[in-house]
Amino acid sequence: MLAVTVTVLTWPEADSATEVLAVEAVTAVNGWCGTYIFDKPATELGQPPRPQTDYARWIREHGGVESIPMGGDNRSGRVQLSLQGTGPTPVTITSLDTEIVDRTPGPVKGTLVSGQCGSSTVGRLAEVDLDTDPPKIVRSNRDPDQTWGSETNTTPLQFPYRVSSTDPELLLIIVNKRSTDTISYRVHIGWTDGTHSGTKVIDDHGTPFRVGTPDPNAPLRHPSQMK
Repeated sequence: MLAVTVTVLTWPEADSATEVLAVEAVTAVNGWCGTYIFDKPATELGQPPRPQTDYARWIREHGGVESIPMGGDNRSGRVQLSLQGTGPTPVTITSLDTEIVDRTPGPVKGTLVSGQCGSSTVGRLAEVDLDTDPPKIVRSNRDPDQTWGSETNTTPLQFPYRVSSTDPELLLIIVNKRSTDTISYRVHIGWTDGTHSGTKVIDDHGTPFRVGTPDPNAPLRHPSQMK
């Protein structure tokens, strides 16, 4: 199957080796919540780990792709970022951009594993349309206590804003697509501390984040049903 690599933007490198901004990315938000596609039968996946905090690692080890069904606006791909300064000087977040690394045509055949639940996700919100070139934020909310839902876009996210070592912020990246492509992407966070500035590249432990669409005939399993 042909994979098409798209070069979107070029981001500046930091002008200092000093690491002033720490960013932690969580892909399996709220434990087992979310739906993932694996291009292998359930018998080859084994049982997801307990505690559920290790679920994201299990997904990575088995090549899981976060599922966005066609027309599934309420089941979008999610990455939760925790942004925090590492020193005494506050860090100003100046931008958020999304880089498309790869597009692979067609739905993913294999097994769907879904651990959907009712837990809410709270933080600043940015919903990104991966079908635009380059990807752009289409809905957002700057309220750090906002729950993702119908009120998104009531107070749009604005840059710049500050974080510090004592005042971290959660930022929920929500990605949507309408095609059946499997899309690999990275997030770029622009920052400055008043003296130095740069861009921090965020990915999934060294590999791009991935979202895809499952084959309509893919069997569905709950993590607790896996053996």
